[in-house]
Amino acid sequence: MNQFAENIHPIHDNLAMPKYLEDQPTSEPYIWGITGGSGGVGVTTICTQLAYWLAKPKKRRPLQSSKTCLVELDFENGSLSQYLDSPAKVEFDVFCQPPDRLDQDLVKSWLTRTAFGFSLFSIPTAINGNHLVNSDTVLKCLDHICTLFDYIVIDIPQLWAPWTQAALATADRIAVVTQLNVPALHLARRRSEGLINAVDELNKTDFILNKVERRSFRSNLKVADAERAFDVPYVNPLALCNDQVREALNRGEPVGATYPESRFVRDTNDVFETWFKQSQSRADDRKAVI
Repeated sequence: MNQFAENIHPIHDNLAMPKYLEDQPTSEPYIWGITGGSGGVGVTTICTQLAYWLAKPKKRRPLQSSKTCLVELDFENGSLSQYLDSPAKVEFDVFCQPPDRLDQDLVKSWLTRTAFGFSLFSIPTAINGNHLVNSDTVLKCLDHICTLFDYIVIDIPQLWAPWTQAALATADRIAVVTQLNVPALHLARRRSEGLINAVDELNKTDFILNKVERRSFRSNLKVADAERAFDVPYVNPLALCNDQVREALNRGEPVGATYPESRFVRDTNDVFETWFKQSQSRADDRKAVI
């Protein structure tokens, strides 16, 4: 994991192609890691939407359209290529070899600059792929990616591998995604506790409660029940919008590009805005100390 730690923060139908600024090396990207308490809870959809939100130009964040990257880390079940209709540019066998020939220019050639304002690092998949790849090669590739961007969103699989722990240890923010049912809440709490126990640099996780039915009489569970289950003052609820999410997936787009006014998008935007303000506050605090 020492190679991955070299360059990143030690604490943890007609879309126009964006105009990118020159790629300047970045020594401390801000890294978001999103993982699931269980399978099928919407991690990849949320990661894609977060990358889209970060990359979308705003008056208060004018430079972000060129400095955001969405990264996938699952060599067996990864689905970002399918979600964004963007095949991986690198062969699987490359990650089974020693990392000696990897350099920044080669890694840059594997990145896809999407029409949504962010770059994508999608990986080829294979049966038993997570056990076949060379961990040092994966970590060196990630290290090079981290020299190129200000903001990195990592879709962290549920598997445990050396690169998984490295990503968790170096992420500035980790969120566990779950749903509002008893088994999912139990699994999410166990997942969060397991991550904190396994990674020394990680002292807490955020929780995202996805697919919440705001006016449902079919369930007696409420958002407050999740907060009590996780022993936290607040969880981030995202509205259930199956039709809009399904349509975005079929189009190979982030939900925000297809349905910018959907309740799901408005909920995610609120969460991301809060996270971003907190990240800026922490960055200002670090600068003040320095």
